[in-house]
Amino acid sequence: MPTYTRYTAGGRRAAPGGLWLRVTKTFVLALVVFMAASAGALTGFLERTAAQVGRNDPREVQAARPQLAASKPGKPLDILILGSDRRAGQPYLGARSDTLLLVRLDPKSGSISMLSVPRDLLVDIPGYGQNKINAAYSLGGAKLSLEVTKQLLGVPINDFVDINFAGFEQVINKLGGAYLMIDRRYYNNTAITDYASIDIEPGYQRLNGSQALDWVRFRHDQNGDFTRIVRQQIFLREMKRELAGSASLTSLPQFLSVMSILSHNVTSDISSLGKLYRVVSLALQLDTTHIYQTHITGSTPTINGISYVVATPQEVRLAVHQFLHPAHAPHHAASAGGSKSAGAASGGSATRHTITDSPYHVAEWTALQRRARLPLFMPAALSGGLGYDQFRAYHAATGSSRVRAAVVVGTAPQGGYWDVQAIAWTAAPILASPDATRTIGGRSFSLYYDGAELHMVAWRVGGVEYWVSNTLDDELSNRQMLALATGSVRVP
Repeated sequence: MPTYTRYTAGGRRAAPGGLWLRVTKTFVLALVVFMAASAGALTGFLERTAAQVGRNDPREVQAARPQLAASKPGKPLDILILGSDRRAGQPYLGARSDTLLLVRLDPKSGSISMLSVPRDLLVDIPGYGQNKINAAYSLGGAKLSLEVTKQLLGVPINDFVDINFAGFEQVINKLGGAYLMIDRRYYNNTAITDYASIDIEPGYQRLNGSQALDWVRFRHDQNGDFTRIVRQQIFLREMKRELAGSASLTSLPQFLSVMSILSHNVTSDISSLGKLYRVVSLALQLDTTHIYQTHITGSTPTINGISYVVATPQEVRLAVHQFLHPAHAPHHAASAGGSKSAGAASGGSATRHTITDSPYHVAEWTALQRRARLPLFMPAALSGGLGYDQFRAYHAATGSSRVRAAVVVGTAPQGGYWDVQAIAWTAAPILASPDATRTIGGRSFSLYYDGAELHMVAWRVGGVEYWVSNTLDDELSNRQMLALATGSVRVP
């Protein structure tokens, strides 16, 4: 039985109608950010919002309460998020729950961490025997899902949120779209493959609700459903930036509209002003600039013609340990603003100016620079089996205007895609809140981490922003990422 790794798991065809349910993290983020931003300012509206949530399905809440542990002041708050296609008030029998996500708000570490459980994970469901974990919802709703999840993870759960995603596209469109760094071209023609259609080009851009939904639900690549989990996490991080800006009194009408959409699509025991205030108070204590994610891995066998994820007790314990003790980026342990030589930071000189890449690649970069009508920077050399896949010049929407942009899609030996982006927009949301800033070889670089992995390195020249993005799974090492960015030179 082959062991799953994030690089080798094969894609599987999605269950009909359930793909779009995999966007739970968006709503988790919205609840936390919106409530935190509006604390003390919109008490009346929050009280009405809580009342609406309480009316959605009181029977489900009442049945689930015995599975919930009482929260204690100063202790972590663990919330189980369920994503289902059941509308509030309708029976759960036959409904599908494609998302199980445990969220921890920890005042001691000041962190927010998330643990994703694969929907196909083989577990023992009390009273029903072994089955996929998402079957628990169809058999016993939130109550049975809570029981199975506690049994699997060994973590007490304080609250639950059962989310229906009928309003997902409305939320994204109400926010004016979602700015995302698309790592490669995503294309599928339903008429040819019988999978959901999608056609999104690479590069940093604003997607509408339908496009964002297509992207986060996509699973037909080398890692299948597991890569989709990573894609959702990236989506979550970027939406956090935009949701935080919308959760302000200057955007009050938009804020109220989004909260209204959410309140009609959520069933939860967090359905009173007191409970909302408790979550708000805790959220205000935490570092919401960092959200740490992990997920359970395992083997992916086919048993009696059905695909499962099978995790050993050790694999479950590892995921739970990472969830309870989230990894911090390296800069937390050292000064982020100091100067460091490129040799120490990246394994190569940041002051080199000679392009050692192939003439073919140089010609491709030069042609792209002409098409984009932007000054471009390219890595002076590629190493470690890296290559190029696509060169694209385009215009990106920035509110009511459009700016010039260019992206080069790179390939990694493990199958992922990394990118070099240029855009004539110094206020791009993705650049907000870097984890560290370092001066290397006389140039200032902004560093963005995903846990301990360096996910993006950015720099500015004139009115143009440049950055190198890691693959979805952060397949490039921190040393490689720094080398690509600090070793970049002007395209001739």
